[in-house]
Amino acid sequence: MLVIADRLGLMEFPTALGIRPNIPQPELRDRVWDQVARDLSAQGVLDVFGHPHPEVAAMVDTLSRADRTLEARWWRRDVGGKLIRFVVCRKGDRHVVAARDGDMLVLQRVAPQVGLAGMVATVLGTATPADVEPLTGVASKLAACRDANQIAAYGIGPSSARAYAEIIADPASWAEITAIERHPGGTFTAAGVAAGVLDSKYGRIVSIPRRVSGELYGSLLPGSTDNLQRALDGLIEFLPSRTWFEHATLDPAEASHGG
Repeated sequence: MLVIADRLGLMEFPTALGIRPNIPQPELRDRVWDQVARDLSAQGVLDVFGHPHPEVAAMVDTLSRADRTLEARWWRRDVGGKLIRFVVCRKGDRHVVAARDGDMLVLQRVAPQVGLAGMVATVLGTATPADVEPLTGVASKLAACRDANQIAAYGIGPSSARAYAEIIADPASWAEITAIERHPGGTFTAAGVAAGVLDSKYGRIVSIPRRVSGELYGSLLPGSTDNLQRALDGLIEFLPSRTWFEHATLDPAEASHGG
């Protein structure tokens, strides 16, 4: 990625991906990058002149100069505590999903019609929604709940309270998703809150951040695709523009692009 970015004159990438120079010695870096460039040329990523393939260049440019970004960290207890980091980036009408697993980085261009929930699901996958009632409370107090009795105090039935308690106590994986908006001039504003996706043997739940009278609330819902979209919409509300597609219009070529 650093070799391609260098060819394009790009330097900044989403923090979650952890893409940064890691070879401090210039001579060693040049030797390593030369070998990487040869490998990329053999794979068709770089052309005979050393220029990145146009589609690759467009995806890397989107990552580096995104108008909007979702940054996510996905902890997977189901595979030994692995951390997978991924982003969804939009620049203009172009959308790119990038995921990092250790030293492996995978980029995928997706059509905007897929929707944010669909883009996030390209990494998280889909799951059976947990059979629970919606639950809403002050975020800090909700986070402190550990047993079914505490959760039932929010007015939900005993079966849902027990399910929530067991899901929270023994998740298979959970993802924390934040949002960032880029302003003209290159400055950024972060949402300052996170949406969440939690998977367990009881199914998936999602968490939606909300601001009520200046206080941060959280809502937990069964993890359907529609509710995941609601969670991401709620997160985007915390950005200054309160929208993902500001000033973006879908062009016909993008509309027909399938990913």
